[in-house]
Amino acid sequence: MTTATTTTTTHPATQQQEPPKTSFTAHLIASFTSPISSLPTPTPDPLYKPAEVPRIKNAKRLTGTRTKQLIRAADRGHDDPPPPPGLGECCGSSCDPCVNDLWREELACWRERWGEGAVEKKKEENRKDGEGAGGLKGRGGCMPGSFDW
Repeated sequence: MTTATTTTTTHPATQQQEPPKTSFTAHLIASFTSPISSLPTPTPDPLYKPAEVPRIKNAKRLTGTRTKQLIRAADRGHDDPPPPPGLGECCGSSCDPCVNDLWREELACWRERWGEGAVEKKKEENRKDGEGAGGLKGRGGCMPGSFDW
């Protein structure tokens, strides 16, 4: 009678180590005690490439500089909208175009690129333009001295 014996050897490099197991209770406690900001948020896919945004592509009479500015605004991340103009940047003399109009146009390009995936962070308590929760409540958010009397 003949019997065949085979031996198998395992190399330490080919063995996969399992992550340390934690109990369900420890995992549950960790999920409740971890800060919400540390949880990963999925990054949405943009609807267009920055140069392919229809608002930029179909615009008439845009200068090269303004086109670059709009593309740069559209190229921002899904959670990073173009910042609004500062408090003293608008002079209030009805310039054409006003810095607020230019910002709204950049914001529209950014929103159009990201669609529903756009995440605008609104921090009411840190607003400096007088339109926050602690701003000018009875006056509709306008600054005193503006031309909206």
